Amino acid sequence: MKLLGIHRETLYSPERENDDTAILRLTAEALQTQGFDVQTKGIEEVRASDLHQPIFGMCEGPQGIEFLKKAEAGGYRVINGSQAALNCHRWRMWPLLQKAAAPLPSTVIVLIHGATPPRLFKKLQMQGAQPRPSEAYLVSTPQRVPREGNEADGLFQQPDKRLWIKRGDVHNTQEGGDVVYVDTDEGIERTLQNMASRGIEKVLIQEHVDGDLIKFYGIIGSDWFKWFYHKGVSRGIPFDESELRSVVDRAAKAMGLEIFGGDVIAAPDRMVLIDINSWPSFALCRDEASQQIADYLKRRFSE
Repeated sequence: MKLLGIHRETLYSPERENDDTAILRLTAEALQTQGFDVQTKGIEEVRASDLHQPIFGMCEGPQGIEFLKKAEAGGYRVINGSQAALNCHRWRMWPLLQKAAAPLPSTVIVLIHGATPPRLFKKLQMQGAQPRPSEAYLVSTPQRVPREGNEADGLFQQPDKRLWIKRGDVHNTQEGGDVVYVDTDEGIERTLQNMASRGIEKVLIQEHVDGDLIKFYGIIGSDWFKWFYHKGVSRGIPFDESELRSVVDRAAKAMGLEIFGGDVIAAPDRMVLIDINSWPSFALCRDEASQQIADYLKRRFSE
């Protein structure tokens, strides 16, 4: 059987190009040892003739998503599928995670097109004002942010204003500029201005949650699941590993992901999912992961 692997676009892999290339290459090599005829290409290299085969792809951009859709329309299996890749855009992801009852940080999605960030921020700060749907709306756990008056006030008006601002579409195109920690009004405005100037239309503004940052990797419906403390640093906050796996699987299913990774915070009083994405680089367990992914793809492509 012929298979096509598609690399992640360089734009969406800043300073991680080698890691992303490596996991796709190793997965392809593992599939070849199992008898598959495998090619890997960048999205700029694919042609119409490449549509007529199963695909495993890391692509995230519009051209890549459209290519995956065409393959699916032709009856070929694609992993992860085009809709799953689209669902990883943060503004799409958050409502899906909320609907799946995943434990989430308080989050406001802000639409910054049509209003300058400082003006928008001042509007959000107005006590009792109701933001227009075209500017901001809340998708968060209701117990974390009050729903009366200005829903954003619960996030913006807290005395300890420690927040994360994240671009609202793809996960990463610029190291240090797409996910930014802020703790002052000036920092919020400056970050929103920067993102707006780069043509970013939607951002997520999230509460900061203190705790141990845990990275995870998994394959849906598989016993294989790995987690690691970020950079090996931990305060030793206890957490239930079965709860971690349950939270992650529930989130992945809600988004249609089969091969995934992400981050959670193990806080003293709760576990919080802060990100999940399609086809990470598996940098902390790449050799093992590539074999596990190949075994999974063999089963799926043989169905």
